Amino acid sequence: MEEFLFEFKKTASIYLNPITIGLEIIIIGLVMIGFSRRKPKKKPKRWWRKLKRVSGDLGIVGVVAGCLFLYLCCISPISDSLLYTLENKHEPLDSENPDLPRKFRENPPRHIVVLAGGARYHERKQPSSQLGPSTTARVLEGAQLHKLFPDTSFIVTGQPNETNGMAALALSLGVPNDRIIQESESRDTKDHPRKLETLIRENDPFLLVTSAVHMPRSLALFQKHGYEPIPAPCDFWVYPKFAAGNPYQSQNFVPKIINLYKTDLAFHEYMGILWAKIRDQTGEPVAETEEEPVPIPGPPKEEKKPTVIEL
Repeated sequence: MEEFLFEFKKTASIYLNPITIGLEIIIIGLVMIGFSRRKPKKKPKRWWRKLKRVSGDLGIVGVVAGCLFLYLCCISPISDSLLYTLENKHEPLDSENPDLPRKFRENPPRHIVVLAGGARYHERKQPSSQLGPSTTARVLEGAQLHKLFPDTSFIVTGQPNETNGMAALALSLGVPNDRIIQESESRDTKDHPRKLETLIRENDPFLLVTSAVHMPRSLALFQKHGYEPIPAPCDFWVYPKFAAGNPYQSQNFVPKIINLYKTDLAFHEYMGILWAKIRDQTGEPVAETEEEPVPIPGPPKEEKKPTVIEL
């Protein structure tokens, strides 16, 4: 069942993203318009003519709606606002500040956990070309934090191609080889906290490094398993510029491919959060309740007979 749900989620994500949704609406509209223009060989009945007319009207509405949807996904006020609501939840750690360890002096982190986010790994590529942009940004942030916390273990988690590239890049950035630990069995975000149970105890403080847009979902999944990680988001797109500036200037309403990509990032995370809530993968951890011992019945007690006093 778990394997079926995993494949279902991956397949559904192909058809539930901004560009495919917009194109699907447009294509359905064009099919309905084509149906309404079809000329039958025999004289159609009244209800058939009415059905074709309604189909043509709905088809035009679908084409216009699909084009409008794609346009909205390609403009900055929409894409940036969607990303900002996710990135604004957790502020970045000041990893360039050498005094940052003082903030965690009482309870220093024992691990730095870097989540994978895609790779283009090949052993013949140099480390800087083996990972996707988001994964590269995460490893860079993790390596910078490791300079401030050199006693921590550097855990990279994901699929084998991702973790191999992440370990190679971390090594080239100065993270000692004996500090790097690879967890290569996680296929998606929900697997990370489960696969790390053998490496991290629930009470161990650790820094969780991932993209800012991905942090809310990742943090909720870890907290569901009883962990309390310290969020260390990176790979910011719009924070904090969106709230500080004026996103509604005229040039921001010109559609751009980069805005469509940003909308897709945010849409992917919102769909992931919704799926995690449906599957009860986020929220408060379920506390294990101790079952009360069932009393073992003993031998029946003898009833005491009343004492009769003869006068």
